[in-house]
Amino acid sequence: MKTIMLFFTLCCSLHVLAVEKKHPQHTTLSESKPVNVVFSFVRGHKLGKGHSVQWSMISNAGIDHFILESTYEDPYDMYSNWNTVGIIINTNTNINKYTDQSVMPGNINYRVIAVLSGSGGVVVSEIYTALIR
Repeated sequence: MKTIMLFFTLCCSLHVLAVEKKHPQHTTLSESKPVNVVFSFVRGHKLGKGHSVQWSMISNAGIDHFILESTYEDPYDMYSNWNTVGIIINTNTNINKYTDQSVMPGNINYRVIAVLSGSGGVVVSEIYTALIR
């Protein structure tokens, strides 16, 4: 019985190693995250009929693009619906911005998602809240 169990365990281990070798793209975000991919700030201001959101990174190196999302719901509730406001290509500028033209009165919450080049990993900013009147 011990021999059968040992043989079964060995076969399972070899199968797992073969699968890992075949699919090496399984990496964690921390392994593929470039150094200094951290948001410096996220802020905004009223601009005509819309609301302009600005953000900056310590370094834009390794970032493919940004996704700006908004919600009128509780931003810390995992079931809140986040809507994509815009997709912004990384131009390696110090300050990135996007104007949300479709704002309604109330508290609106924004977050910026930096999508990393190659790995497809993401870095999410802090929440920025604005009162729209």
